Amino acid sequence: ERWRTQLQKKVNSRFLEVERAMKTIVTNVRETKRACSDLRVQQAMDREAVLKDLKDLKDLTKRLALGPQEDVEGGFSKGDAISSPRGGKTPARDPGLPPSPAKSPAKR
Repeated sequence: ERWRTQLQKKVNSRFLEVERAMKTIVTNVRETKRACSDLRVQQAMDREAVLKDLKDLKDLTKRLALGPQEDVEGGFSKGDAISSPRGGKTPARDPGLPPSPAKSPAKR
């Protein structure tokens, strides 16, 4: 009879351990699902931000490819130089320099 009582205590103890472990697992699964959901929302927001940045970059690239022009938003006006130091004109060559090798005919 005594061994039966001890065995019952051990079984009850193991049962409580298993029950606690199962509750912990359920809690972890819930937290993981919540984290995945939050991550999906964050990824969607990040994706939208990247798509907006990409569109802005395409628009800017298109504006730069068109060259200096009147800009509705007031960014560029005629004559503005984006990359040239002389107001959109090609840089002046120093007359004392020999012709550039790329433009001179090949000598043989």
